[in-house]
Amino acid sequence: MKLIIISIYLLFITSIVSFSQNSDFIRPLRQISSSEFKLEIEDSISILLPKVGNTQIKLSKVSNWGDPGDFHLVEIINSKYSKSFSNLDGWVKFNQNYPVNDELKNMNQTNTDLFLVASNENQSLLILFGWVYASDPGLCTVIDLNNGTIVYNQNSELTSISLQKGTLTFSEKLTVECYGYTK
Repeated sequence: MKLIIISIYLLFITSIVSFSQNSDFIRPLRQISSSEFKLEIEDSISILLPKVGNTQIKLSKVSNWGDPGDFHLVEIINSKYSKSFSNLDGWVKFNQNYPVNDELKNMNQTNTDLFLVASNENQSLLILFGWVYASDPGLCTVIDLNNGTIVYNQNSELTSISLQKGTLTFSEKLTVECYGYTK
């Protein structure tokens, strides 16, 4: 009986571990090899972010690509770091295939429909969207722009973001902590 209670307690404790430490929420991306594919720059956007300053976000696409995907490589460059993430499955413009509600669209700190940037004085997130296939939700990739790390990467429909609470909510009624900030 003691063993069952201890097991349940450990399960509960591990279920409240910070989302950024939980690899269950971070599906590996299908990487692009630069020796296999030629990439062409699709777009480049600069944005001023509270914690890292001027940040350039470059998007590139595999040349002569016939499958879905508006871009396959994201490069994030600022004075604190330079990181790139590739996804052979591709990311897409939101609301052309991946549904994004008005609340999320209104949070976007940019004028593009290629990605969302949600930020406040303490936190900035880059949200990328993958192709939706039939009833399966598309890939939702969330990158913490304060340090350039992926904090979420799963097939899910994002429904809300609370920067004050540090949570993301998905249509599957899943709410996850995406970073350690609390006000």
